[in-house]
Amino acid sequence: MQYIHNGSEKNESIIVDALYYSSQQLEWIGENPSEFSRLLDAFTRIVKTLARINATEIELPKVYQFFRPSVDVIQELIGLGLTPNASAALTNSTLTPNFFMESFNYV
Repeated sequence: MQYIHNGSEKNESIIVDALYYSSQQLEWIGENPSEFSRLLDAFTRIVKTLARINATEIELPKVYQFFRPSVDVIQELIGLGLTPNASAALTNSTLTPNFFMESFNYV
């Protein structure tokens, strides 16, 4: 990604960059409304799951909690080639704060 504002000109504006990239995002949303809806739904489910965490007794959410109850996560993982034991272990594993920090590094 190349930014318009790179600090080389004294008349550059970070606000202009923000408006430019916001309009690009809105253009993508307009061209891909169903994909945006799907991504927003997934993000909402993650936020909802994280919001249910009891702050006084931290019990980290298990991976299967990030999916709709109608999804058989173990069978989906088996379909991807994992063994039944590995699928069950992964489904019942928890996401630690370190996972989110490491994930952020790849974004």
